[in-house]
Parts: sequence; structure tokens; C-alpha cells
Amino acid sequence: GWNLYLAFCVSLLIELPPSQIDKAFSFEDSSIVFYALATAICCFIFSVGNIVWWYHSYIAYGLCIAIVSFGIFFLIEFFKKRPFINLKFLTNIQLIEVALAAAFVRMCLAEQSTGATGLFKNVLGFSDYQLMDYYGILTLGALCGGIACIMIYHYERSHGMILFAAFLIPLGSFLSTKLSIDMLPSNLYLGQFLIAFASVFFIGPLMVNGIILGYARRINHLVTFAAIFTFSQGVFGLLGSAIIGFFIQTQTMQHMQNLLNHSFQANNLIQRFKGDFYEELNKQAGILAYGDLFFYIGVIGTCIFLVLASRYVYFKLLSSNSIQRELNILKTKSINSNLKTAQFLEKLNNKEIKSIRRIQ
Repeated sequence: GWNLYLAFCVSLLIELPPSQIDKAFSFEDSSIVFYALATAICCFIFSVGNIVWWYHSYIAYGLCIAIVSFGIFFLIEFFKKRPFINLKFLTNIQLIEVALAAAFVRMCLAEQSTGATGLFKNVLGFSDYQLMDYYGILTLGALCGGIACIMIYHYERSHGMILFAAFLIPLGSFLSTKLSIDMLPSNLYLGQFLIAFASVFFIGPLMVNGIILGYARRINHLVTFAAIFTFSQGVFGLLGSAIIGFFIQTQTMQHMQNLLNHSFQANNLIQRFKGDFYEELNKQAGILAYGDLFFYIGVIGTCIFLVLASRYVYFKLLSSNSIQRELNILKTKSINSNLKTAQFLEKLNNKEIKSIRRIQ
């Protein structure tokens, strides 16, 4: 709220230059309300699903409302002359690749905010003060990822950069699988640093590839890409956190039951040391559940990496990339624009020469 208020004050204080004013919105554009409603409901459901649990009737009602809202929105957009989201552009294979890559990578990266942090705080009992160094490592990894992306980015390297980030995610997850009840946050520094690095490193190339896909067609296609990209990052990030939370709770219960079944003296020990023993057993089950989480995320990340690697090798053999057509279109537009500019300057120069001769 304060950010919006300050932005409004700054807009009043700064005098903007004169610009072209045209009608940008119409009554048909009210369809964006259905998109916003559906997105907000999805975010809300994925946020509270693990709190009220997924069998609650309100979860089903909310999902039904979200699906219907999305259906109404796309139906209205299909018949609009100037749609917010171009449905034909949504079927573009390159855009689907970018959206799926962004969504799946974001879901895997939810492990860092929900998984590792939840392990230290909810299972091992570390406080935020004790995790300051751990948070510093995550911040350093994200900062290094952003700086590295800025320094080495080139559109010809974009697919290689995405592939490199997709490699770091399963590597960091597998490095984080060695868990124990007496472990410290420092045991996961390397793995979580790599994941934090990849979480920022992959965003730049994906965004630029999507912008190129939209800008090579029309300016309004950029709105379609922006909507899809933000949806994949926001909603799928919350979906990843919800899936991780559900997985942790179910796996903890499963491991707890297995530990009780395989401990022949468990019942006697529980009767003698009710609180302490049950707490330690629950902690051990939680550690096993988080170990399974890191392993499965590593497996899923490896599958994503192999798919992206096969695409990368395919285009390398063709000496091309998936956005080469769009790059050629932008190159042609740039050449034509430069020619028009040169012709305009030449005409302007000729007029000035003629006016000077008349004066003389």
C-alpha cells in the first residue's frame, strides 16, 4: 500500500513531457477481472491448502470458481478484436517451452523456501537468529547468479545458460540429501548456494527469449508473454510450495509409522518416555521425509535437464536456436527502420541545402 501511495505522490511531483493520448481501455477489457479473480483464487488455495488440508469442501469450490473464471476470460478474449492475451500466440511451441521451463524450474526452486528452511525451523528447531548465516549464503548465491547473468548474457548463449541453471538445481538437491538429526545449517551451504544461484541465473534468459518471441510479432504480444510468465512464476511457485508441504506431511507420517513398526521395543519405550521419545521419533521421521524430498526434486530436475539438453543438442546440430526465426524478423525490421531513417535524413538534408541556396 505504501509503495502505491509513494508512486502516486512521485507521479504528481514529477512533470511528465507531453505525449500522445489515446483511448486504451474499453468495456470489453473488463474481462481482465475474471483472469485476476481466477489467479487470486488459485494463489489463495495453494497458500492455505496445507493449513485447512485438501479434502476441505471450500478447496473444491474455489478450484471450480477459478476454472470457470478462466473459461469465461478465454471465451471473451477469443471473440475480442483487441484481446489482452492472444490465444493463437499461446499455441506457439516456443512460448510453451518458455512457460513450461519457467513453471517447472520455479516449482523445483520452491524447495529452497519451503524445504530446506522448513527442515531447520520445523524439524531441527533452529531460530531465525541461528539461521542468519544460512540466509546470508542464500542471498549471496542469488546475488552471484544475478551478476553472472548480467555479465555473460548474450542471446546466442541464452539456451546454454538455461541449461546450466537446470543442471545446478538437481546437483544442489542431491548435495542436500545427506541429512542427520545432529546436522548444522553449514552442511547444506554448498547445495543451497547452487540452487539460489540458479534461481536468479535462469530468469534473465527466459524473460529475454519470451520478449523476443512477442516483440518479433506485435507489441501487444508482449502482454501475452508477461501474463503467462508472471502466472508461471507466481502461481506455480505457490503450487510447488503446496506440493512440497503436502509431500512432507504425508512422508513424515509414513516414516513415523515405519519407525514404530520396525522398533520392537517402541511400545514399551513410548510408555516409559512418552514425550521425549515421541518427539525424537517424530524428528527422525521428519528428517527422512526431507531427505526423500531433496532426492525426488533432484530426480525431477534431472529429467528436466535431460529434456532441455536434448533440445540444446538438437539446435546445436542445426547450427541454430529455437528463436532464430524471431531474431531474423527483428533483424529485418531493424534494417528497414534504419533505411527509412536514412532516407528521411537524406530528404531533410536536401531540403536544408535547397533552402540555403535560395537564401544565397
